[in-house]
Amino acid sequence: MTIILQSIFIDIVATLIIDLWSLILKNVLRLPTTNWAMVGRWFAHLPKAKFTHDKIADAKPYRFELSLGWIMHYVLGIVYAFLYLFILKILTTNSEPEFFSALLFGIVTVLAPWLILQPGLGLGICASRVAKPNLIRAINLSVHSIFGIALFYGWNLFQMII
Repeated sequence: MTIILQSIFIDIVATLIIDLWSLILKNVLRLPTTNWAMVGRWFAHLPKAKFTHDKIADAKPYRFELSLGWIMHYVLGIVYAFLYLFILKILTTNSEPEFFSALLFGIVTVLAPWLILQPGLGLGICASRVAKPNLIRAINLSVHSIFGIALFYGWNLFQMII
């Protein structure tokens, strides 16, 4: 039960931090960020076995797709946090997160959007079908690197609180 509570707490911390980073990217640096409505739309189509779209914007919209996108954003973060803590318990004698292992884990998690979500949205593998794929890849790497670092600090904050 402790690992589940830790996962929820550290994900909330880490995901809030990357959401703040996304606000900076969008509003200060004027860079593109994730459209959570389109992510929600993609998830809404999954139960009908529709995994890929030519353009998700052309797919049938769903009433609560924006809410679903945000919910799934946090749910997947909890899954990532749980997976990270679980891997530490299984593979290491020290089950406490370390900065570099958390950073590495965050970087590895970028494979999910590159290989699953972006192709599913019609953006291609590693955003290969967008106008500036290298920009999107760099943004993705920045967000997932920060997520990994924030997992480490979220875990430390959790330890301070309990």
